[in-house]
This record gives sequence, C-alpha cells and structure tokens, in this order.
Amino acid sequence: MKRIIILTTGGTIAMRADAHAGGAIPLLTSADFADALPHDLADIRVEAFSNLPSAHFTLDQVWNLSRRVAALVADDTVDGVVVTHGTDTLEESAYLCDLTIDTQKPIVFTGAMRTASQIGYEGFANLAAAIQVAASNDARGLGALVVFNDEIHAARDVTKTHTTALATFKSPEWG
Repeated sequence: MKRIIILTTGGTIAMRADAHAGGAIPLLTSADFADALPHDLADIRVEAFSNLPSAHFTLDQVWNLSRRVAALVADDTVDGVVVTHGTDTLEESAYLCDLTIDTQKPIVFTGAMRTASQIGYEGFANLAAAIQVAASNDARGLGALVVFNDEIHAARDVTKTHTTALATFKSPEWG
C-alpha cells in the first residue's frame, strides 16, 4: 500500500462556524482529517503545517511549505504528498512546488469551497480524491497537481475562476 502524507495548512477545508469568532475559522485539526478518511485508500499519515486562511499566508510561509513538501517527497518511505490548502492562494502554492521541487512523486493540492459547518461540505470528498491521485502510478512525473471537484489540473495551468462555485478551479485553454 502506498504511503501518502497529508500536510494540512488550514483554509476553508479546515473551517467550521464559530459563534465567538462571528464566522468560520480553521478549527479542524490534522486528527480530524485522519479520522474522517477511509484508510483503505493508502497508508495515510497526517501532519499539521499550519492552520490559517490561505489569504493570511506570507511569502515566507509559502516558501517554507514548499521546502517541507520537498523534504517529504525526498523521504524514500513516502510515495506522495497531499496538501490541504485554502483556495485563495492554492494555485500559487501549488505552482511554487511545481517550479521548485524536482521529483517524480505526486504532489497534490486540494481544498474546499464550503466549510465543514455547511450543508454540502465537499472537503473530505476532495481530500479522498486527492489521496487516490497521489497514490496512483499514473500521477508520477506530472509535477504538482490540483485535485478539486473530481477534476485533476496541472499546477502550471490551473486558476481559481469563481469565489463560491464548487467547480472553481479550471485550466483555461486546456480543459
């Protein structure tokens, strides 16, 4: 069974409504993600990198994220990495990893458009799909990918096209 590391960073995929905060904030932990996933997809390990909305990421944090992903894929016991990420800057972080990490191992970014408190929360479904891609031999050598709404996009081509639509990530000119 493939060993996949899930690196959590926060974002909407990790958010729940919080009455004290007056809105949704990142409250889901790496343990929540580990508990929610079927473990027949892969040998899954979950690691918390941060728990921030992605719009709050600094350039240093994005760089450090890419360095952590690079270290994980350099580990011979790891077959792929999935990064849960807020959608505001997901494509930029994925593209940085695509440009700066030389590996054949899959690096897959995913997130959610709805919080875990909303009806129709798609975060765990997106995460399960991302794990399936990261565990697939067909994803080797493709560079960093974005998996969202049952679609797979190359990080170099993808862009967020809408602030609320579930099918927000598109690869214009490609599909």
